Amino acid sequence: MSVNLFILTFFGLCYITFASDDRLTLPVDKEVNLIRHNKDYVYFPNVFKSNYTNFNNTRISLILHCSNDYINSGFSKHVQNWKGPISLGIYIRTTRIASNPTICTYCTLKKVANLTQNTFVHFIYAVNANSSIKPTGPFFTTFLSSINCENEEIVKKSCTKQVFTITEKARRTTEYPINVVRNIARILSKTDYIIIADFDHMFSENFEQKLLPLAKIHLTNDSRKALTYRIFEVDESVEIMPKNKSTLFSLMAKKKANIFHSYYPEGHTISRLQEWINTKDSATPEIQFEEKYIRSTWEPQFCSNRNIPPFDETFYYPLRDNTELRWELCRQNYTFLIVNDVFMYHIGTKKPTDLSIVQMARSLVSKRIKKISYNFKKRMNTLYPETKDKCPIIDI
Repeated sequence: MSVNLFILTFFGLCYITFASDDRLTLPVDKEVNLIRHNKDYVYFPNVFKSNYTNFNNTRISLILHCSNDYINSGFSKHVQNWKGPISLGIYIRTTRIASNPTICTYCTLKKVANLTQNTFVHFIYAVNANSSIKPTGPFFTTFLSSINCENEEIVKKSCTKQVFTITEKARRTTEYPINVVRNIARILSKTDYIIIADFDHMFSENFEQKLLPLAKIHLTNDSRKALTYRIFEVDESVEIMPKNKSTLFSLMAKKKANIFHSYYPEGHTISRLQEWINTKDSATPEIQFEEKYIRSTWEPQFCSNRNIPPFDETFYYPLRDNTELRWELCRQNYTFLIVNDVFMYHIGTKKPTDLSIVQMARSLVSKRIKKISYNFKKRMNTLYPETKDKCPIIDI
């Protein structure tokens, strides 16, 4: 049976209809394996689920996000790099659940080596505002179990990539609901401590093992602290990625590594770098110093308890969608503790074409961001009036 015929048949069996705008509509009396996030998005939790049962609450969960056109079998390197639990939210770019993007994503993930060693994967969809969805039923499980990922013809057809112009890529970039995906992946994590990172971010050796003792000390339930680590970018030509500071510094000396987003240093530069490099590695790192949040462009990368506020879902990618959480943490009187030894890195630097797409995408959302920024500031002043003059002026 062809993929399209299978999908049509399955739709008929499940009584699924589509609104005129081709967004998913589900009948009131039809139960499916969905959870509603808000009026615009629903998700299937734990499409893939770790079979390791010894992840207790006192671990650090790595929260990751991406869209279905970004996932590939290379995700296995994350599974090996991060030893703790991973909660991965994937936004499926389709208005239909039973669709080629779903099939392709599912089959691609099945090829990821050791995926269920430590990873929980969640599928996220945009839906019609008037959809009526109940969180139980066999629909999704039945659909997935009907997919034969060993059938190369089906997989190839489902995974056929479209070609987009730079303008189209920029538009698709702005359509990615990044903070919705982050929040859902975070909600579905299970541990007391969390790190919210981007899909391409990797970590130094024994990162979680080293950071965990500090988390247990500093990240209590009522804590207003964030364990902050430095982030670098490593040239794609490097064959052996840095495991510790000595190998990182060696790459930096050869100009094969640098501060992350070197084209925008105010976003990730943290002072006293040389002192950090010169500090000997240890099994349990110490706090180097407390960095004050004095510039609104700074986007510190951190480990926190799970009580931090959610991301503001009104912000558009790629314009301050990540930084806004740091602004709110400042208003909540959080302190950023810079940790010795451990670090995060990104493989590769942005190419000129990628930078052009990002700039074009920012231009597309720039008019809307003014209202979003106004509403954000108003909300901050309502929630945290006592810190109105404490934090830097928001820079959009």
